[in-house]
Amino acid sequence: MKADKQAMDDLAHTLEVIREGLELFGQKALGFDEDTDHLIRRRNETLMARLQHAYDWRTRYFEHLLTGGDKLTPSDRWAMHHEHVLVMRFESLLTENDVVNLHCETCDDGCQQVDHDPSKHSKEPKLFGEWTYDQIVAEHVGHTMSIRRDEAPEERGVAMFGFDIGLDCVTCGAERENGYAVFSGEVSEWFDDWWNG
Repeated sequence: MKADKQAMDDLAHTLEVIREGLELFGQKALGFDEDTDHLIRRRNETLMARLQHAYDWRTRYFEHLLTGGDKLTPSDRWAMHHEHVLVMRFESLLTENDVVNLHCETCDDGCQQVDHDPSKHSKEPKLFGEWTYDQIVAEHVGHTMSIRRDEAPEERGVAMFGFDIGLDCVTCGAERENGYAVFSGEVSEWFDDWWNG
């Protein structure tokens, strides 16, 4: 699926905010002197590295979209966070609906957001028996999630791409129930080259 103008504008705005954040942290680092606590310096360096990573991949993604590339799927976003610590968090935003955010604790970045609107439960298509997508997500709020590859990635020497992917709940052991992931999908064919490019 190709990106629409709103998606491109949103991504451009995000890039601008991250760029401004990098400039602010860079200016802050220039103000450090030899008396500045080591932990403060280290935290600043960590935040700058995370921002730089976020800026770099989003810049490549923006260029990918400008050349007519497809949008990232949820499976692609999960693959970006393979072997990271992910947590389902309930967040209230300045919108009329709350969201559940699949948040990566490792790189302190959002992986996927799902609108959480209980009034939609009866209107959504049922995925598993009587469960809707929104209900499944809400059931795992506060839980730690992990990414599962359904085939052995070591065969290609690549830890995360080109195979089916699943999202398991480590907290409640949902990955052990009948051997299925809480959610699953396939990583896009173009993703491997783009992410590693």
